[in-house]
Amino acid sequence: MFTGIVMAMMMGVGDVSLLQLAQEKAAEQQLRRVHELALDGAKRAETLGVMMMDTKHHPQGHRVELQAIREDINEMGKLAAALEKHREVLPAAERLAIERMMPALRDVAKSEASALEFFNANQSRLWLEEDREYARRMARDFDQVAAVVGNALQLERMIEKENVSAVRLQEAVRKLPE
Repeated sequence: MFTGIVMAMMMGVGDVSLLQLAQEKAAEQQLRRVHELALDGAKRAETLGVMMMDTKHHPQGHRVELQAIREDINEMGKLAAALEKHREVLPAAERLAIERMMPALRDVAKSEASALEFFNANQSRLWLEEDREYARRMARDFDQVAAVVGNALQLERMIEKENVSAVRLQEAVRKLPE
């Protein structure tokens, strides 16, 4: 995002405000945090699935993982709400990420709620295939969020590199003798 500031200054773009650039930087940081949380949530869901294969694991361990997953989901939801507030001033890649991320976030929240409901009803039988399927579904949904956000962040980096190259090219052309 800071390359955006430099680029705007070099190109003489007058309509790019510092507030807008700050909002873009904040959005990028929020998207990075969503990405981290999604990766963390997927790992937790996979751990939960492994725990469910062993009847020796105490149900409290399952509850701890489910609570940690819920905390990740809640934080991602707060970040998504903050991103939505400034959506109109964000670059296209970030707007697209928000648009595609929202359904995936809803899916992961539904999967977690279903897993918790199943956990509460079946604490004595947590090694059932159905319970592992909830864990797999959560991991898949978290992976989807991570992929959407990760792709958008990668696209934004590529666009920034391309813009910096364009600015450098313009500078080189200006330095050419007439």
